[in-house]
Amino acid sequence: MSDYFAQEFDTADRVFRSLSISTPCTTHGINHATVFIGAVFLHIYERYGKTSKKVAELGSGCGALSLFLARQFPYFKFSCYELQKELHDYAILNSQENNIQNVVFNNVDVSQLYRKDSENVTFNLQKGSFDIVLSNPPHYIRSMGVTSEMSDRRIARTFDSPQAMSAFFVSAYTLLRNKGTAIFVLHPNILIDVYEFSRKNGFEPFEQYNAYSSVGKDAQLSVVLFRKNGGKNFILRPPVFLRSSSQ
Repeated sequence: MSDYFAQEFDTADRVFRSLSISTPCTTHGINHATVFIGAVFLHIYERYGKTSKKVAELGSGCGALSLFLARQFPYFKFSCYELQKELHDYAILNSQENNIQNVVFNNVDVSQLYRKDSENVTFNLQKGSFDIVLSNPPHYIRSMGVTSEMSDRRIARTFDSPQAMSAFFVSAYTLLRNKGTAIFVLHPNILIDVYEFSRKNGFEPFEQYNAYSSVGKDAQLSVVLFRKNGGKNFILRPPVFLRSSSQ
Protein backbone atom coordinates (compact mmCIF):
# COMPACT_ATOMS: atom_id res chain seq x y z
CA MET A 1 0.00 0.00 0.00
CA SER A 2 1.40 3.35 -1.06
CA ASP A 3 1.35 6.16 1.48
CA TYR A 4 1.04 8.75 -1.29
CA PHE A 5 -2.58 9.51 -0.53
CA ALA A 6 -3.06 7.83 2.84
CA GLN A 7 -3.66 11.04 4.81
CA GLU A 8 -5.96 12.60 2.20
CA PHE A 9 -8.03 9.43 1.83
CA ASP A 10 -8.36 9.03 5.59
CA THR A 11 -9.44 12.67 5.95
CA ALA A 12 -11.88 12.46 3.03
CA ASP A 13 -13.43 9.23 4.27
CA ARG A 14 -13.77 10.53 7.84
CA VAL A 15 -15.41 13.81 6.79
CA PHE A 16 -17.74 12.12 4.31
CA ARG A 17 -18.87 9.79 7.08
CA SER A 18 -19.54 12.77 9.35
CA LEU A 19 -21.93 14.34 6.83
CA SER A 20 -25.63 13.58 6.78
CA ILE A 21 -26.28 12.86 3.09
CA SER A 22 -29.71 11.70 1.98
CA THR A 23 -30.20 10.25 -1.51
CA PRO A 24 -33.17 8.85 -3.45
CA CYS A 25 -31.26 5.60 -4.10
CA THR A 26 -27.80 4.02 -3.70
CA THR A 27 -26.85 5.02 -7.26
CA HIS A 28 -26.35 8.58 -6.08
CA GLY A 29 -24.58 7.85 -2.82
CA ILE A 30 -20.97 8.50 -1.88
CA ASN A 31 -18.65 6.07 -3.67
CA HIS A 32 -14.96 5.54 -4.49
CA ALA A 33 -15.07 8.17 -7.27
CA THR A 34 -16.46 10.78 -4.87
CA VAL A 35 -13.86 10.04 -2.19
CA PHE A 36 -11.04 9.88 -4.76
CA ILE A 37 -11.71 13.29 -6.34
CA GLY A 38 -12.26 14.74 -2.85
CA ALA A 39 -8.88 13.41 -1.71
CA VAL A 40 -7.15 14.78 -4.81
CA PHE A 41 -8.71 18.18 -4.15
CA LEU A 42 -7.43 18.12 -0.57
CA HIS A 43 -3.96 17.09 -1.76
CA ILE A 44 -3.78 19.99 -4.20
CA TYR A 45 -5.52 22.86 -2.48
CA GLU A 46 -4.79 22.56 1.25
CA ARG A 47 -1.56 24.46 0.61
CA TYR A 48 -3.51 27.57 -0.39
CA GLY A 49 -4.29 28.41 3.22
CA LYS A 50 -7.15 30.89 3.41
CA THR A 51 -6.95 32.12 -0.18
CA SER A 52 -10.51 32.26 -1.45
CA LYS A 53 -11.44 30.28 -4.57
CA LYS A 54 -14.61 30.13 -6.65
CA VAL A 55 -15.49 26.52 -7.52
CA ALA A 56 -18.18 25.14 -9.82
CA GLU A 57 -19.36 21.52 -9.89
CA LEU A 58 -20.98 20.15 -13.04
CA GLY A 59 -23.40 17.29 -12.40
CA SER A 60 -23.47 17.73 -8.62
CA GLY A 61 -26.09 15.05 -7.84
CA CYS A 62 -27.15 15.16 -4.19
CA GLY A 63 -24.36 17.59 -3.38
CA ALA A 64 -22.07 15.26 -1.41
CA LEU A 65 -18.77 16.29 -3.05
CA SER A 66 -19.28 20.05 -2.86
CA LEU A 67 -20.71 19.84 0.66
CA PHE A 68 -17.66 17.85 1.77
CA LEU A 69 -15.31 20.39 0.17
CA ALA A 70 -17.31 23.35 1.45
CA ARG A 71 -16.92 22.04 4.99
CA GLN A 72 -13.15 21.58 4.49
CA PHE A 73 -12.71 24.93 2.70
CA PRO A 74 -15.17 27.35 4.33
CA TYR A 75 -13.47 30.31 2.61
CA PHE A 76 -14.18 28.85 -0.86
CA LYS A 77 -17.47 29.55 -2.65
CA PHE A 78 -19.17 26.66 -4.48
CA SER A 79 -21.79 26.80 -7.24
CA CYS A 80 -23.32 23.47 -8.28
CA TYR A 81 -25.27 22.53 -11.40
CA GLU A 82 -27.48 19.44 -11.66
CA LEU A 83 -29.90 18.39 -14.40
CA GLN A 84 -32.15 16.07 -12.36
CA LYS A 85 -34.65 18.02 -10.25
CA GLU A 86 -34.98 15.30 -7.60
CA LEU A 87 -31.22 15.22 -6.98
CA HIS A 88 -31.07 19.02 -6.89
CA ASP A 89 -33.80 19.07 -4.23
CA TYR A 90 -31.94 16.47 -2.17
CA ALA A 91 -28.77 18.60 -2.42
CA ILE A 92 -30.56 21.62 -0.94
CA LEU A 93 -31.93 19.50 1.90
CA ASN A 94 -28.46 18.06 2.54
CA SER A 95 -26.90 21.52 2.73
CA GLN A 96 -29.55 22.56 5.26
CA GLU A 97 -29.16 19.35 7.27
CA ASN A 98 -25.40 19.90 7.53
CA ASN A 99 -25.67 23.68 8.04
CA ILE A 100 -23.27 24.39 5.17
CA GLN A 101 -23.88 27.80 3.63
CA ASN A 102 -21.04 28.44 1.17
CA VAL A 103 -22.70 26.30 -1.54
CA VAL A 104 -25.41 27.32 -4.03
CA PHE A 105 -27.31 24.62 -5.96
CA ASN A 106 -28.80 25.20 -9.41
CA ASN A 107 -31.21 22.91 -11.26
CA VAL A 108 -29.94 23.28 -14.81
CA ASP A 109 -28.56 21.27 -17.71
CA VAL A 110 -24.83 22.01 -18.09
CA SER A 111 -25.44 22.83 -21.76
CA GLN A 112 -27.47 25.86 -20.64
CA LEU A 113 -24.38 27.39 -19.04
CA TYR A 114 -22.78 28.30 -22.35
CA ARG A 115 -25.84 29.35 -24.36
CA LYS A 116 -25.28 32.83 -25.75
CA ASP A 117 -29.02 33.56 -25.68
CA SER A 118 -29.40 32.67 -22.00
CA GLU A 119 -31.70 35.07 -20.17
CA ASN A 120 -30.44 33.98 -16.76
CA VAL A 121 -28.56 36.99 -15.40
CA THR A 122 -26.80 34.96 -12.69
CA PHE A 123 -25.33 32.48 -15.18
CA ASN A 124 -24.23 35.27 -17.51
CA LEU A 125 -22.44 37.07 -14.68
CA GLN A 126 -20.68 33.85 -13.64
CA LYS A 127 -19.07 33.23 -17.01
CA GLY A 128 -15.29 33.44 -16.81
CA SER A 129 -15.33 33.96 -13.05
CA PHE A 130 -14.43 30.53 -11.59
CA ASP A 131 -10.99 29.33 -10.55
CA ILE A 132 -11.86 25.61 -10.52
CA VAL A 133 -14.49 23.39 -12.15
CA LEU A 134 -15.13 19.90 -10.75
CA SER A 135 -17.02 17.04 -12.34
CA ASN A 136 -17.76 13.37 -11.85
CA PRO A 137 -19.44 12.85 -15.26
CA PRO A 138 -20.91 9.59 -16.58
CA HIS A 139 -18.20 6.93 -16.81
CA TYR A 140 -19.61 4.89 -19.70
CA ILE A 141 -20.75 5.33 -23.29
CA ARG A 142 -23.97 3.66 -24.46
CA SER A 143 -22.15 1.83 -27.28
CA MET A 144 -20.13 -0.08 -24.65
CA GLY A 145 -23.35 -1.86 -23.63
CA VAL A 146 -23.16 -0.60 -20.03
CA THR A 147 -26.67 0.77 -19.49
CA SER A 148 -29.42 0.61 -16.90
CA GLU A 149 -33.20 0.31 -17.16
CA MET A 150 -33.49 2.96 -14.43
CA SER A 151 -33.58 6.38 -16.10
CA ASP A 152 -31.86 8.31 -13.28
CA ARG A 153 -29.08 5.72 -13.08
CA ARG A 154 -28.65 5.76 -16.87
CA ILE A 155 -28.41 9.58 -16.94
CA ALA A 156 -25.86 9.59 -14.10
CA ARG A 157 -23.63 6.85 -15.53
CA THR A 158 -23.96 6.75 -19.31
CA PHE A 159 -23.30 9.16 -22.17
CA ASP A 160 -25.29 8.54 -25.36
CA SER A 161 -22.05 9.12 -27.30
CA PRO A 162 -18.47 10.32 -26.68
CA GLN A 163 -19.50 13.68 -28.16
CA ALA A 164 -21.97 14.19 -25.30
CA MET A 165 -19.00 14.82 -23.00
CA SER A 166 -18.23 17.94 -25.03
CA ALA A 167 -20.99 19.79 -23.16
CA PHE A 168 -19.04 19.36 -19.91
CA PHE A 169 -15.87 20.82 -21.42
CA VAL A 170 -17.66 23.67 -23.20
CA SER A 171 -19.43 24.54 -19.93
CA ALA A 172 -16.17 24.32 -17.97
CA TYR A 173 -14.46 26.57 -20.53
CA THR A 174 -17.30 29.09 -20.30
CA LEU A 175 -17.24 29.23 -16.49
CA LEU A 176 -13.47 29.23 -15.90
CA ARG A 177 -11.19 32.25 -15.91
CA ASN A 178 -8.21 32.07 -18.26
CA LYS A 179 -5.72 29.39 -17.08
CA GLY A 180 -8.33 28.07 -14.64
CA THR A 181 -8.38 24.37 -13.74
CA ALA A 182 -10.96 21.70 -14.56
CA ILE A 183 -10.79 18.50 -12.48
CA PHE A 184 -12.61 15.39 -13.76
CA VAL A 185 -12.82 11.93 -12.21
CA LEU A 186 -13.11 9.41 -15.05
CA HIS A 187 -13.10 5.75 -15.93
CA PRO A 188 -9.84 4.85 -17.74
CA ASN A 189 -11.72 3.30 -20.67
CA ILE A 190 -12.86 6.73 -21.91
CA LEU A 191 -9.61 8.64 -21.33
CA ILE A 192 -8.60 8.72 -25.02
CA ASP A 193 -11.93 10.30 -25.95
CA VAL A 194 -11.64 12.69 -23.01
CA TYR A 195 -8.20 13.91 -24.05
CA GLU A 196 -9.47 14.46 -27.59
CA PHE A 197 -12.54 16.44 -26.53
CA SER A 198 -10.65 18.47 -23.94
CA ARG A 199 -8.15 19.72 -26.53
CA LYS A 200 -10.88 20.46 -29.05
CA ASN A 201 -12.52 22.66 -26.42
CA GLY A 202 -9.52 24.70 -25.31
CA PHE A 203 -8.08 22.57 -22.50
CA GLU A 204 -4.73 20.88 -22.04
CA PRO A 205 -4.38 17.94 -19.59
CA PHE A 206 -1.49 18.69 -17.24
CA GLU A 207 -1.74 16.32 -14.27
CA GLN A 208 -3.20 12.83 -13.73
CA TYR A 209 -3.76 10.55 -10.74
CA ASN A 210 -4.63 6.87 -11.27
CA ALA A 211 -6.34 4.83 -8.54
CA TYR A 212 -5.99 1.07 -8.04
CA SER A 213 -7.75 -1.38 -5.74
CA SER A 214 -4.47 -3.20 -5.07
CA VAL A 215 -0.99 -3.87 -6.47
CA GLY A 216 -1.06 -5.77 -9.77
CA LYS A 217 -4.60 -4.67 -10.69
CA ASP A 218 -5.63 -2.39 -13.55
CA ALA A 219 -6.47 1.22 -12.76
CA GLN A 220 -10.11 1.67 -11.71
CA LEU A 221 -10.37 5.46 -11.79
CA SER A 222 -8.42 8.45 -13.00
CA VAL A 223 -8.54 12.05 -11.88
CA VAL A 224 -7.28 14.36 -14.62
CA LEU A 225 -6.55 18.07 -14.25
CA PHE A 226 -6.99 20.27 -17.33
CA ARG A 227 -5.93 23.89 -17.75
CA LYS A 228 -7.95 26.34 -19.81
CA ASN A 229 -5.68 27.59 -22.63
CA GLY A 230 -2.79 25.74 -20.99
CA GLY A 231 0.53 24.68 -22.44
CA LYS A 232 1.90 21.15 -22.78
CA ASN A 233 3.52 20.10 -19.50
CA PHE A 234 1.96 16.77 -18.47
CA ILE A 235 2.71 15.06 -15.13
CA LEU A 236 1.63 11.50 -14.27
CA ARG A 237 1.55 11.20 -10.48
CA PRO A 238 2.51 8.05 -8.50
CA PRO A 239 -0.12 5.28 -8.12
CA VAL A 240 -2.92 5.85 -5.62
CA PHE A 241 -4.53 2.93 -3.78
CA LEU A 242 -8.20 3.29 -2.97
CA ARG A 243 -9.18 3.55 0.64
CA SER A 244 -12.63 2.65 1.92
CA SER A 245 -15.58 4.68 0.72
CA SER A 246 -18.45 5.90 2.86
CA GLN A 247 -20.97 3.54 1.31
